[in-house]
Amino acid sequence: MKIHVTSVDVDNQNEAEKFCRDVHGFKVKNDIPLGEHRWLAVVSSDESDGTDLLLEPRRYEQVEALHSLMTDRGRTGRDHARGPRAIIRR
Repeated sequence: MKIHVTSVDVDNQNEAEKFCRDVHGFKVKNDIPLGEHRWLAVVSSDESDGTDLLLEPRRYEQVEALHSLMTDRGRTGRDHARGPRAIIRR
């Protein structure tokens, strides 16, 4: 079994794209306009046929509620100078 696409919710697709590209060396695999947002997927520059990381805009109430809950508990964070960070499991 292979995972082809996984996603991460982002506040701003442009910032997330820049962070993934400039800091982590990902490259854009798909950038398809969808109204005010995009289907924006990046992939490792070392493995262009690897798993797509979909940079999905945070736009659902449930996602906002989960993010708020996790932020309140100190399990996620954002370094505004560097971009979004992943959830830290303890």
